[in-house]
Amino acid sequence: MKFKSLIILAILIFLPAVFANAQEVQENQNTERQNIRPQRLFEQLGLSREQIQQIRRINRDKQPLMKEAQEKLREANRALDVAIYANTPNEEEVKNRLKDVQMAHAEVLKIRTVMEFEVRKVLTAEQLAKFIRLREEFERNQQERKINNNRPNGQRNY
Repeated sequence: MKFKSLIILAILIFLPAVFANAQEVQENQNTERQNIRPQRLFEQLGLSREQIQQIRRINRDKQPLMKEAQEKLREANRALDVAIYANTPNEEEVKNRLKDVQMAHAEVLKIRTVMEFEVRKVLTAEQLAKFIRLREEFERNQQERKINNNRPNGQRNY
């Protein structure tokens, strides 16, 4: 009985550490992927060092605004959910929370649009054309993945 208790205790002690380590590894891999993607895109577009610096400056300057706007959107969505599923729902409260979500979403869209437009101004005509092609290809691939993931029994389109 003591042995089983020790094993259970050991599992309870070390399990959070294992999960924390696994989460840290996952976060590191995600960060590495996020760093690789822009670099690969920069290479595919043939950006100059100066263009890369300009784009990074745009991202650095706008990223705090974007994070803040996205957090406000998440909070507004949570508040809307609370209003919708309250024990005694109040239609006026739901409408107000919906307006908050719409305003928060509009702010995220505005910041994203400004960022993309500023980046667009950094690109040459050729780079812009290539970027548009790459973006369309990415969106097609995303759509195909979405369709394939919704197929029963993992069936694929061939």
